[in-house]
Amino acid sequence: MRFFNEFVEVRKTGGKLPHWQQPGATYFLTWRLADSIPEERMVEKITPP
Repeated sequence: MRFFNEFVEVRKTGGKLPHWQQPGATYFLTWRLADSIPEERMVEKITPP
């Protein structure tokens, strides 16, 4: 398993967030889900019709 190596070329692209890519490297992803859905919408989804 190869991790990020600061001495090897890195391809940087972007959109809303920066993306770093390095050939052969292993990636670790995280998601922040807290508050990702507004409370009003959540109540709509869990309230029976």
